[in-house]
Amino acid sequence: MYYNGKVITIIWEVLFNKEALCEGYKAQLEIVHEQQIEVIIIDISTAKGTPPMEVQKWFGEVLAPGFKAVSPFKGLINGLPASVITKMGAKNW
Repeated sequence: MYYNGKVITIIWEVLFNKEALCEGYKAQLEIVHEQQIEVIIIDISTAKGTPPMEVQKWFGEVLAPGFKAVSPFKGLINGLPASVITKMGAKNW
């Protein structure tokens, strides 16, 4: 993960690791609030797996509202995954 100006770019390699996902997204949420980030670009083109259902639920209940609470935040841009399994999982989030 890195950020430049008002954009965060993330490259995920593994999506099934609950701890890595939660810690990574908590860090993003903190930066979004501190730096008033407008856009997050997520590259999951080569990522393996899909987030556990409990993490996907956390995305909807905690992460998305946390991003939405930052007035300049416009949204997320997800790069399409190459993996069929990851692509199927991504439809849920």
